[in-house]
Amino acid sequence: MMKKIFWMFAAALAWTGCSDDNGAEAPVPSDTLTLSVETLAFDASGAALEGTNEVTVTSSGEWRLGGRQLWCRPSSEEGVSGQAVSFTVEPNIEPEAREVLFTFICGGEERRLTVTQQAASEFTLNGDRYTFTPEGGEFRLRLESSSETSVRFVEEVDWIHQVETRGSLSFFYFEVDANATGRNRDAQLVVSNKEGDERTVTVHQERNLLLEVTESSFEVPVEGAELRLHVRSNLPFRVEPSGEWIVLQSEPLQSEELQEQELVFTVQPAEEPFRSGFIYLRTDEASLGAEIAVVQGERPQGIEFPDDAFRQLLIDAGYITVLDGTECLLTETGEAATQLPDLYRKNISSLKGIEAFKNLKTLAPSGIGMNPIKELDLSGNPNLTDINRYSSSSGWRSYITPAPLEVINIGDAPITDGRLVFEGLYCMPVYAASLTVSGASVKIIEFSSKYSSYDKAEWLDVTGCPNIQSITLNSYYIKTLYVTAEQKSAIDGGRITITDQNYYQNLKVEVR
Repeated sequence: MMKKIFWMFAAALAWTGCSDDNGAEAPVPSDTLTLSVETLAFDASGAALEGTNEVTVTSSGEWRLGGRQLWCRPSSEEGVSGQAVSFTVEPNIEPEAREVLFTFICGGEERRLTVTQQAASEFTLNGDRYTFTPEGGEFRLRLESSSETSVRFVEEVDWIHQVETRGSLSFFYFEVDANATGRNRDAQLVVSNKEGDERTVTVHQERNLLLEVTESSFEVPVEGAELRLHVRSNLPFRVEPSGEWIVLQSEPLQSEELQEQELVFTVQPAEEPFRSGFIYLRTDEASLGAEIAVVQGERPQGIEFPDDAFRQLLIDAGYITVLDGTECLLTETGEAATQLPDLYRKNISSLKGIEAFKNLKTLAPSGIGMNPIKELDLSGNPNLTDINRYSSSSGWRSYITPAPLEVINIGDAPITDGRLVFEGLYCMPVYAASLTVSGASVKIIEFSSKYSSYDKAEWLDVTGCPNIQSITLNSYYIKTLYVTAEQKSAIDGGRITITDQNYYQNLKVEVR
């Protein structure tokens, strides 16, 4: 059997060798494949960056597509020459860029297409709303962004200002002005980056409470008149005339919205030639109100009380009423007063106006000490006797100190024993540098040893005290006593007694 197969194979070879070999075998054509683009680019949202999201395939035959990614999907995975393949790209929410490689295959040919997508924009703010009180303040926007950022106002405002600081890519700084408009106000800022991402920030500022009047005083004839008071407010208020002769015609409108209104009053005819009163506007806010003076009849000459603290104490006690500003009138209570309200440690700098109290007899119970008063004139108080008090345990005590007095005028006031006692010429942190005393009724001047170590006054002038008899110094600082020639002669003759407790230096007595 094997021999038979062998001879059959040999015969086949012989036949092949005798065939016609003049014609050549036809060549097999090679495969071709080209792409219209080799890359496609997309932004983070999935939009094509270069205007196209497709590639056109030119091939010698059918082609197929290899490569796969969930975020990038081709419209076809196989096709023929001339066919376009579009790619759909999902938005990229990650902060890293990404790409995928697709392979087109036609026979033995391959072409690669690279699809890229930009990273997601990283852009966050530390807050989207800021609220401020009427006083204003500062705030900053803290950013996290993958690109350069900018800020703008939706509508320009003049009450928020961007603060220029040394370069910072992470912060924007702003200042908010105080709100004096009487209304709530809002502004919107838009922060954006180069990718077009935007964040809106709202700034809200609360209204300032407001109660304003156009008129501060009215002058009315004795026959009476109608008054019109213009009020601007954004909170409820009460109207309280000080007397029944000032009559409100209609209740005011109450609202928390800013509004202007006119209040009408009738001032009734007066039987006396002059009277004064007030229209008070009061709110639940202790610091917010208005006081309008009403003066009816011929205006008398007022008395100046320039110190705010002293004036207000007297007003509250019913001793004076205000004519206008610092000009005041004594009430019946003030006219009859023999003693003033407690003035101790009330931050009073001046007692000017005290001369109006002609019946004043005493500075008791607490005196005027611990106030930064540098000048004191009691010469206009003809009945004043008590400016000191005596204690069996501690001797004479002063009603006029401690205070940084540098000038005091007693005049002819009949002070008890003609005695002036000083217990410290200071009201920290204010110290007197010297002291000048005058007054025909002054006979005795004493410096208490208890407070002498605190004093810093370096000289005492008694040239205005013609009846001085005795001076006792317990001060380590007073170095010089200024006197008249007549007083110097009396000192030398022993008619004026000088007692100096300063053991460190001798007192110099000099004539002025």
